Amino acid sequence: MFRIGLAIVSAVLMSWAVTAHGAQAVDERREKIESMEASPTPEALQRKERSESVLKIEAVPINKFLLVIETEKEAKRRTKEEVAA
Repeated sequence: MFRIGLAIVSAVLMSWAVTAHGAQAVDERREKIESMEASPTPEALQRKERSESVLKIEAVPINKFLLVIETEKEAKRRTKEEVAA
């Protein structure tokens, strides 16, 4: 019973956090994605092609509709601690 209550409280808090604080971040991320989609750099296109080639060799299914993402310069590298959190 305690776990169910805790799960419900967690879900409500997460929903509130996304609604109250995340809406602006979501809008900002959407704008950034749309700008990247409009004009991908040659470096980003090459990296996507290279990644898809490796995945194809390994027989990993690929979603061809995924967007090209930021360049290596623009990408924010996370620490091990950030990834683990």
